[in-house]
Amino acid sequence: MMKSSSLLLIVLYFLVLTSSTMVDAHARWKYPTPRTSDSGLKSYPCGGIEFFGNGQSITTLQPGKQTLQFEETISHTGAPFRIALSIDSDSNYDSFILIDHIPHNDATESSSLKIYQYEVTIPDIDCPKCSLALTNPMTDKIAAGTCCAYPKASSSSPQCGSVYHSCANIVIKGKIPVDQFKANYTYTGPCGDYQRESATWVRQSDSSWKLSATFTNFYVPPTSQQCPIFNSTCATGSKRTSTSTANTNNSSSLRGLHNVMLIGFVVALISVIGLF
Repeated sequence: MMKSSSLLLIVLYFLVLTSSTMVDAHARWKYPTPRTSDSGLKSYPCGGIEFFGNGQSITTLQPGKQTLQFEETISHTGAPFRIALSIDSDSNYDSFILIDHIPHNDATESSSLKIYQYEVTIPDIDCPKCSLALTNPMTDKIAAGTCCAYPKASSSSPQCGSVYHSCANIVIKGKIPVDQFKANYTYTGPCGDYQRESATWVRQSDSSWKLSATFTNFYVPPTSQQCPIFNSTCATGSKRTSTSTANTNNSSSLRGLHNVMLIGFVVALISVIGLF
């Protein structure tokens, strides 16, 4: 009887570990190719995945309007997206936001995988080592009508507690030298805190989804989806500054939980071995 109970305990631990790994997956780049296929990275800005690490994919992009694609592996109603650029490292995404407040597609998808396509203007920069970061705050985890800020809290909103990240190494074949670009770049799209932000998307022939709204330069959420701290046009880019500690608590907590489960698994295994 003791032997059967111990075996059942091992099976339960295995199921918990497996389910934790499977559900911890949400959003990642499709094009450009991400550094890793893992869609469950929760630490800012790239889930701890090394910038231009050995063996990672590198995508060459031309400056100008490019259609990029990203994937959502588990849908979260109203969870918006942000796309930002970093140069020579993972340290300056908040200085070079390309598009913020991309609305979520709440449409029901028969497949567990939902592919988005979005037109992004790639800067005319000569950058042999750049990276694009996709950030996806889970605003469905906060109360409807409330807001959160990221990568750190704002004066009126707490830091978003659950956020997913994906980064892609890129080369941009533009003309403007890096230093000149850094000194003159200004983001003029929407910025501010996040809440549940959704819009209508249309399925394309390749099964991807494209935003149905027509707009010039940047999509702006309707007033009903704007937080108290929000600007339709940012004069100087994002009002948030980068922080190396943003959202690290989520990853630490998950690692701690998995470690506890692993310890329990080992203890149960040892108890079974002792019965033979």
